[in-house]
Amino acid sequence: MKSFRIVILGGGMVAGYAAKEFVAQGGKKGELAIVTAENALPYERPPLSKGFLAGKEKASGIQISDAAFYREHGIAIYRNFPVAKVDFRRRRLKSSSGRVIGFDQLLIATGSTVRRLKVPGADRSQIFYLRRIKDAQAIRAQVKRGRRAVVIGSGFIGRFIDWEVHRRRALRARCYGFGEGMVFRFWSPCPVVWLPSWS
Repeated sequence: MKSFRIVILGGGMVAGYAAKEFVAQGGKKGELAIVTAENALPYERPPLSKGFLAGKEKASGIQISDAAFYREHGIAIYRNFPVAKVDFRRRRLKSSSGRVIGFDQLLIATGSTVRRLKVPGADRSQIFYLRRIKDAQAIRAQVKRGRRAVVIGSGFIGRFIDWEVHRRRALRARCYGFGEGMVFRFWSPCPVVWLPSWS
């Protein structure tokens, strides 16, 4: 079993910037590991609803640091490592596949989880949620072949998605939110529903 002085659980912005700070403060090689369920290096999430969704930025362009940075500073990246159990007493992380990593200190930086729709038909393949890189990629692909969309959530993320849907293909789109005002109420992450037709 491989063990590290510090393990960061989560591969988002916190992990990426914490790794840079670790290096800046003189952290030693082999002491830090980042564990993420995604198949990506730590990256900026805001571009997922903006430049990345629009196709203006590539995955490498929203990474906080490239692979060479982690190699150079001896920071281990465990990708595709969904953690099924944290054993705080024995200080171990166990993945859903049975892999185990040890730690002396654990920083949990997993972020929020998707708020899923609880309505009939919510399991349809035309419903997308924006939380990860692969979510943005799926929405971007659907924009190319879809015609109509509903964006649920009228906060900043929802409005950015609504704008991109209109801009990319001049698709018919409607944005629905909750509360008195649009944009000023946060609703994140938000789902995008592609409809075969509406009257």
